[in-house]
Amino acid sequence: MAPTIERISALTFRVVNMTQSVRFYRDVLGMELLYGGEGTGFSSLRAKDTQSAILNLEQGKPLPCWGRLIFYVTDVDALLESSEGPGI
Repeated sequence: MAPTIERISALTFRVVNMTQSVRFYRDVLGMELLYGGEGTGFSSLRAKDTQSAILNLEQGKPLPCWGRLIFYVTDVDALLESSEGPGI
């Protein structure tokens, strides 16, 4: 049986200003800071619900068509073994 995606685990946004971005997600939207912070190049936040997906912020220059979406799969090794070819 092939593994199935159960939920979104994390989403990554590239941001130009980490300080403003962390303050917005933490102070305005009320997300919990899990890692990093205002003076860092990478931060992780989550809604107060511990089952919520993690929002990662990566500081850098904006790029067209850039982003990362991470899915939660119970047995990711089985998924990798069942795939044929590169690039899942």
